[in-house]
Amino acid sequence: MKPNKAAVQRRDIVATNMGESGFWRRIYEDYACRQVIFEIKNFQSLKADNFRQALSYTTEEYGKFAIIVNRS
Repeated sequence: MKPNKAAVQRRDIVATNMGESGFWRRIYEDYACRQVIFEIKNFQSLKADNFRQALSYTTEEYGKFAIIVNRS
């Protein structure tokens, strides 16, 4: 879990992708994603800004893949 420095009760989940086989290996190879980000939103409807925020994380060591989880 990675704390948000602006709000201590907000966290993103960052997991290491070992990419040994199956789905996770494909994510590693196709999207260069060694560190997978799970962006958790505690509300039902997502807005364009939520997608832009997740997209801004898909750079460098995080690769080009992120998962957004929300209540709906």
